[in-house]
Amino acid sequence: TLTPLRPQPIGTAFIRPDLAKAGQILSLEVRGKRYPAEVVSLPFYRGSRIR
Repeated sequence: TLTPLRPQPIGTAFIRPDLAKAGQILSLEVRGKRYPAEVVSLPFYRGSRIR
């Protein structure tokens, strides 16, 4: 999914607790191709804005 504010994809995943440290770079496989991904702390979205 692309973010509405930045032209970057975002996603969620379940990862092992020992790899779930903010700033950790992981490699994800999507449709047979590998991509780098960074673990970020929640929430990566602040829902305080009224729409």
